[in-house]
Amino acid sequence: MRPIRKDVTAAGTYYIPVNRYTDETVITVEVTGLTVTSVSWTIDNIRANAGANSYSGVATAVAPASANWIARAADADGSYRIGWAIDSVRVVLGGTGSGAITILQDTMTSGG
Repeated sequence: MRPIRKDVTAAGTYYIPVNRYTDETVITVEVTGLTVTSVSWTIDNIRANAGANSYSGVATAVAPASANWIARAADADGSYRIGWAIDSVRVVLGGTGSGAITILQDTMTSGG
């Protein structure tokens, strides 16, 4: 799968819908001047419409506050791995700077 990339130019909370049909999601945050405050995920549907394109991550998050967000600590390599299907990722950044959030996913091998 192609990566989902979100360029960031300021501190804030970023919601990124991802492909729901994957076995693993790997999130990397590469920023200069910004600090990662938290990375979390949800299986709740926070998309603007059920048919939104979850592959490219173009869906708009409409109800993120009502979702059940689960925090994820960084792995030893600094990335964040989630080993099951999820709906969206939330990344909170502090400080002043810029960078990118990149999400890679492995396609489900179990057939769905």
